[in-house]
Amino acid sequence: MNALDLADPNLPRLMLRLGLPAMAGLSLNAAHQVVDAGFVGRLGAEPLAVLTLLAPFAGLIAALGVGLGVGAASTSARALGASDPERARRIAGLAFCVAGVLAVALWCLLQILRAPVLDLLGTPEEVWHLPAPTTRF
Repeated sequence: MNALDLADPNLPRLMLRLGLPAMAGLSLNAAHQVVDAGFVGRLGAEPLAVLTLLAPFAGLIAALGVGLGVGAASTSARALGASDPERARRIAGLAFCVAGVLAVALWCLLQILRAPVLDLLGTPEEVWHLPAPTTRF
Protein backbone atom coordinates (compact mmCIF):
# COMPACT_ATOMS: atom_id res chain seq x y z
CA MET A 1 0.00 0.00 0.00
CA ASN A 2 1.30 3.43 -0.89
CA ALA A 3 1.94 5.96 1.86
CA LEU A 4 -0.62 8.75 2.03
CA ASP A 5 0.65 12.20 1.13
CA LEU A 6 -1.60 14.59 3.02
CA ALA A 7 -0.15 17.48 1.00
CA ASP A 8 -1.45 15.92 -2.24
CA PRO A 9 -2.97 18.70 -4.41
CA ASN A 10 -5.60 16.24 -5.70
CA LEU A 11 -7.85 16.78 -2.68
CA PRO A 12 -10.99 14.98 -3.96
CA ARG A 13 -8.98 11.79 -4.60
CA LEU A 14 -7.39 12.02 -1.17
CA MET A 15 -10.76 12.59 0.50
CA LEU A 16 -12.21 9.51 -1.20
CA ARG A 17 -9.21 7.40 -0.28
CA LEU A 18 -9.46 8.40 3.38
CA GLY A 19 -13.23 8.75 3.66
CA LEU A 20 -14.56 5.65 1.92
CA PRO A 21 -13.32 3.17 4.56
CA ALA A 22 -14.85 5.29 7.33
CA MET A 23 -18.15 5.55 5.44
CA ALA A 24 -18.16 1.79 4.87
CA GLY A 25 -17.65 1.15 8.58
CA LEU A 26 -20.42 3.53 9.58
CA SER A 27 -22.75 1.97 7.00
CA LEU A 28 -22.09 -1.48 8.42
CA ASN A 29 -22.93 -0.17 11.89
CA ALA A 30 -26.23 1.23 10.60
CA ALA A 31 -27.01 -2.07 8.89
CA HIS A 32 -26.33 -3.87 12.18
CA GLN A 33 -28.85 -1.61 13.93
CA VAL A 34 -31.51 -2.36 11.30
CA VAL A 35 -30.98 -6.13 11.56
CA ASP A 36 -31.00 -5.90 15.36
CA ALA A 37 -34.30 -4.00 15.29
CA GLY A 38 -35.74 -6.60 12.92
CA PHE A 39 -34.95 -9.48 15.26
CA VAL A 40 -36.03 -7.66 18.42
CA GLY A 41 -39.20 -6.48 16.67
CA ARG A 42 -40.23 -10.13 16.30
CA LEU A 43 -40.45 -10.28 20.10
CA GLY A 44 -43.09 -7.56 20.21
CA ALA A 45 -43.63 -3.83 20.49
CA GLU A 46 -42.38 -3.49 24.07
CA PRO A 47 -38.90 -5.00 23.45
CA LEU A 48 -38.56 -2.87 20.33
CA ALA A 49 -39.51 0.21 22.36
CA VAL A 50 -36.83 -0.66 24.92
CA LEU A 51 -34.28 -1.05 22.13
CA THR A 52 -35.27 2.35 20.78
CA LEU A 53 -35.03 3.96 24.23
CA LEU A 54 -31.57 2.52 24.79
CA ALA A 55 -30.20 3.58 21.39
CA PRO A 56 -28.90 6.95 22.67
CA PHE A 57 -27.02 5.18 25.45
CA ALA A 58 -25.52 2.70 23.00
CA GLY A 59 -24.35 5.65 20.90
CA LEU A 60 -22.85 7.35 23.96
CA ILE A 61 -21.03 4.20 25.02
CA ALA A 62 -19.76 3.66 21.46
CA ALA A 63 -18.52 7.27 21.31
CA LEU A 64 -16.68 6.87 24.61
CA GLY A 65 -15.14 3.62 23.40
CA VAL A 66 -14.07 5.10 20.09
CA GLY A 67 -12.58 8.14 21.83
CA LEU A 68 -10.68 5.95 24.27
CA GLY A 69 -9.52 3.66 21.46
CA VAL A 70 -8.35 6.49 19.20
CA GLY A 71 -6.49 8.15 22.06
CA ALA A 72 -4.84 4.88 23.10
CA ALA A 73 -3.95 4.01 19.50
CA SER A 74 -2.42 7.44 18.89
CA THR A 75 -0.40 7.37 22.10
CA SER A 76 0.69 3.77 21.50
CA ALA A 77 1.74 4.62 17.95
CA ARG A 78 3.87 7.49 19.21
CA ALA A 79 5.49 5.18 21.77
CA LEU A 80 6.19 2.59 19.08
CA GLY A 81 7.60 5.32 16.84
CA ALA A 82 9.93 6.29 19.67
CA SER A 83 11.08 2.63 19.89
CA ASP A 84 9.42 2.11 23.27
CA PRO A 85 7.26 -1.03 22.86
CA GLU A 86 6.97 -1.53 26.63
CA ARG A 87 5.30 1.88 27.01
CA ALA A 88 2.95 1.03 24.13
CA ARG A 89 1.97 -2.22 25.89
CA ARG A 90 1.30 -0.36 29.14
CA ILE A 91 -0.85 2.20 27.32
CA ALA A 92 -2.89 -0.51 25.60
CA GLY A 93 -3.34 -2.40 28.88
CA LEU A 94 -4.41 0.77 30.67
CA ALA A 95 -6.91 1.54 27.90
CA PHE A 96 -8.49 -1.91 28.29
CA CYS A 97 -8.68 -1.51 32.08
CA VAL A 98 -10.18 1.98 31.79
CA ALA A 99 -12.77 0.66 29.31
CA GLY A 100 -13.77 -2.10 31.73
CA VAL A 101 -14.02 0.24 34.72
CA LEU A 102 -15.94 2.77 32.63
CA ALA A 103 -18.42 0.12 31.51
CA VAL A 104 -19.07 -1.05 35.07
CA ALA A 105 -19.34 2.52 36.36
CA LEU A 106 -21.83 3.53 33.67
CA TRP A 107 -23.92 0.41 34.28
CA CYS A 108 -24.02 1.17 38.02
CA LEU A 109 -24.91 4.79 37.35
CA LEU A 110 -27.77 3.78 35.04
CA GLN A 111 -29.05 1.32 37.66
CA ILE A 112 -29.03 4.00 40.34
CA LEU A 113 -30.57 6.68 38.11
CA ARG A 114 -32.95 4.37 36.22
CA ALA A 115 -36.19 6.19 37.08
CA PRO A 116 -34.93 9.75 36.38
CA VAL A 117 -33.34 8.62 33.11
CA LEU A 118 -36.49 6.86 31.95
CA ASP A 119 -38.51 9.93 32.92
CA LEU A 120 -36.08 12.18 31.05
CA LEU A 121 -36.53 10.02 27.93
CA GLY A 122 -40.30 10.43 28.20
CA THR A 123 -41.03 6.80 29.01
CA PRO A 124 -44.52 6.29 30.50
CA GLU A 125 -44.22 5.05 34.08
CA GLU A 126 -46.55 2.09 33.43
CA VAL A 127 -43.97 0.45 31.15
CA TRP A 128 -40.98 0.85 33.48
CA HIS A 129 -41.52 -2.59 35.01
CA LEU A 130 -42.72 -4.69 32.08
CA PRO A 131 -41.86 -8.39 32.38
CA ALA A 132 -39.26 -9.90 30.09
CA PRO A 133 -40.72 -11.37 26.87
CA THR A 134 -41.16 -15.12 26.77
CA THR A 135 -41.44 -15.46 22.98
CA ARG A 136 -38.64 -17.44 21.37
CA PHE A 137 -37.58 -17.41 17.73
